[in-house]
Amino acid sequence: MTFVLMAMALAVAALLGVLLWSSGKRSTPSEAGIESLSEEAFTCRHVSNLQQVRQVFESSDACYLREHTSRQVFKTVRIERRRVAVKYLQGLRADFLQLEEVSSMIAALSPEVDAKQELRRFRLAAGFRLKYVLLRLKFAFGLPTADSLSDLAWQVSSTAVELERAVNEIVAGAALAQNRGPSVQG
Repeated sequence: MTFVLMAMALAVAALLGVLLWSSGKRSTPSEAGIESLSEEAFTCRHVSNLQQVRQVFESSDACYLREHTSRQVFKTVRIERRRVAVKYLQGLRADFLQLEEVSSMIAALSPEVDAKQELRRFRLAAGFRLKYVLLRLKFAFGLPTADSLSDLAWQVSSTAVELERAVNEIVAGAALAQNRGPSVQG
């Protein structure tokens, strides 16, 4: 019993350490500005493949494979599918990191970012990292995680939509300020 508690405490400490280490990395905002952001910056390339990856976790699919293939083939397919799901998870992480970089740029260039918004951005990033690490652990132990994977993909997708809306608001505000005319110089 004591060994289990110590192992769990060590795992929690390691997760928190990884979470703090990864949240400390910050990229510097680009000099080009918000106008230089392309649609590609908000694209979540991996979210569109969620349905195919979810099939890995379907119990009916596993039953079909178990009934129609040998034990070795079933085991090989299961290992290969888990590898594909981990690669998909890594792709979701790459999408999120790209969105996080864009959000840093928006925060640096936006005159209206307050502490509350920064705290929300930090909580989203920390939540994503925690969910990512837990999902990786579930994959390592071979536990089915279709719902967790969907939640993570949804978080990446909704972050992209939020960021695109924020950029559009900032650009519209800048265009409005520019249309008001030049300021009086004295």
